[in-house]
Amino acid sequence: MSLETLWFALLGAMVSAYAALDGFDFGVGILSVFARRPDERRQLVQAIGPFWDGNEAWLVVFGGALLAAFPEAYATLFSGFYGALIAVLVALIVRAAALVFGRRVGSRAWQAAWDALFFAASALAPFLFGAAIAAVLVGIPLGPDGVYRGTAFGAVVPPRLGWYPPLVGALTVALFALHGALFLELGGLEIDEPLRQRIARWRRRAMIVVIALEAVVAIAGVAAVPSVRAASGRPAAWLLLAGTVAAVVAIAIWTGARRPLHAFASSMVLVFCQLGLVAISLYPNLVISSPGGESLTIHNASASRMSLIVLTVMAAIGLPLALVYFAILYRTFRGRVGTATDRPR
Repeated sequence: MSLETLWFALLGAMVSAYAALDGFDFGVGILSVFARRPDERRQLVQAIGPFWDGNEAWLVVFGGALLAAFPEAYATLFSGFYGALIAVLVALIVRAAALVFGRRVGSRAWQAAWDALFFAASALAPFLFGAAIAAVLVGIPLGPDGVYRGTAFGAVVPPRLGWYPPLVGALTVALFALHGALFLELGGLEIDEPLRQRIARWRRRAMIVVIALEAVVAIAGVAAVPSVRAASGRPAAWLLLAGTVAAVVAIAIWTGARRPLHAFASSMVLVFCQLGLVAISLYPNLVISSPGGESLTIHNASASRMSLIVLTVMAAIGLPLALVYFAILYRTFRGRVGTATDRPR
């Protein structure tokens, strides 16, 4: 395996880790809009309290690794998706502000405003993430030199197949909502029984939406998106597709058997399989160009060989330490969620 392929795989693993870990707290934020009372909404928010900011570390690590390993792709992506990235950054800031400031004032209007912003930001960020991934698969306007040639938001809605990115964005929102519901059903979380029953209903409805959108996105991708159609001829894509179906079936089985931890683990597998299909559709490209431009690949956009060697050594030291940190974090805070009677200090 070449160093370029290794770093393509490592970047995919970082994105997958971010989606699987930060995805459930985005999902909880999406589901928070269905809470009936402020105390119920507080229980949902408290469930992700120890984890949400730590999960975002994977996004930072991915950005730094992309810059170091594939600087030209980093420059093109940040230029093409500049408007979308600013919107995501604002959404992440608003989410953090809502978690911190939402309960600092006793006014119901103040709390309701922050609750609405928390939901909107939690839905907007994954929608834009999904739309951006789909736009890269469709192809964005690049020049012969691989430099982006479009407007600030033009890459999110590419000139051809502009309907496909919003469709994938909607699937991402539904997938994260399902992921969040499964996280909330974990036995260690202190959630009132009536709310837990409604979470089960949210999970069933999210499951239906995910299955429907999965089918539509898959059929539309094979029919209309050249990179997805090309990937359908690769054995690895069929293995990942089988893994997707198996994960969906496993979620249904484990939730029926009241094994929430197994169901949540199956949801993480589902997220990994989805992003694996994206990677199969992209490789060896990093940024696919619309007709007339030059696509950026792992070969023409990579850093020097010496840079990749140094980066690999650093990753061999740093990534295991990061995994140990997250293992300790989740083991320390598992089940430590306040009840509805808790109040912020």
